Amino acid sequence: MEEKNRLELYNFHNFLIICINLHIKNVISGAPQGTVLAAILFLIMISDIDENVKHCIVRSFADDTRVSKKVNNTEDTKLMQNDLEGIYEWEKSNKMEFNTNKFEQMIHGNANNVVVESYKASLGDEIQIKDTVKHLGILASNDLLFKEHMNKIINSSKVVMGMLLRTFSTREKDPMLKMYNTYIKSKMEYCCIVWSPVQQKYINELEKIQKSFTKKINNMEELDYHESLIYLV
Repeated sequence: MEEKNRLELYNFHNFLIICINLHIKNVISGAPQGTVLAAILFLIMISDIDENVKHCIVRSFADDTRVSKKVNNTEDTKLMQNDLEGIYEWEKSNKMEFNTNKFEQMIHGNANNVVVESYKASLGDEIQIKDTVKHLGILASNDLLFKEHMNKIINSSKVVMGMLLRTFSTREKDPMLKMYNTYIKSKMEYCCIVWSPVQQKYINELEKIQKSFTKKINNMEELDYHESLIYLV
């Protein structure tokens, strides 16, 4: 049999049948681990996770799913809990088990005369309300100022900068720029369009890291910050 026929994926009435090396296996729940197809099968499996969601917005990235809704009154809180129950029904029908220890609830802003309490998880326990949650590597806060994330970036960048300057004796332009771009700039620019600071304090702190590092490059000692940036371009 031709190689292209050795690996085929069929969809019959929501049942996935995988043919690998002519051994046919029924996949009745979950996705096989440690295979090239695992990620694709998982995406296919969760593609209808929002099937019973009528009032909320469901966003998924791999196995990370967020459910959100604008709450204006008490009825909105009930509608969101109903949509969560719909997702829990999907969980049962697909023979999955959510890790309720990773459930998080965050509230943005204040609605007049509406007290938003903890929603219920699939096992009936309350979901913990947090001021800051980590999402795709970003520490998001309920005030959307991202102070904790910026403090983390600033502190870790200072640690990395100190390690690089102690480990490598060279101060030549090219290797120094490569080190900066690889280990520091990449850290500070990751998703910066989301958490970009609006307070001058954090703008100065982030700029200070770049100023400090570029000042260590040969021939930068007598130049001011803006002149050194022009020289390094």
